[in-house]
Amino acid sequence: MRAWLFVSAHLAGTVNFVSAEETINIVTALSNNKEASRNAWKSENAQEYINKIATGIKGFTFYVEKIDSRLRLGQQNSPEVFAGLIDKMNNDNLNDYSEILKAINEYL
Repeated sequence: MRAWLFVSAHLAGTVNFVSAEETINIVTALSNNKEASRNAWKSENAQEYINKIATGIKGFTFYVEKIDSRLRLGQQNSPEVFAGLIDKMNNDNLNDYSEILKAINEYL
């Protein structure tokens, strides 16, 4: 399918780097959140590993001051072309266009 369909957001703001201890806390919290479904993996059992990899990670907070978003979801096309794009995405067995179709339905 030849179409440039995308949703993007450009954020501008202030970055504040955090301490090594806070970086470890962030890595631990992120690991606990993302690995929760893996019953065998627990951050408390991997603290030595987390401490080791944290030396190569720099945690930060980001305070958003401006958001510039763009939606190009086929809305620039004629109604016939737009309908064809949606039809092709709905009937494509090789690619998952569900998130793009969701955005089209939500924003257009």
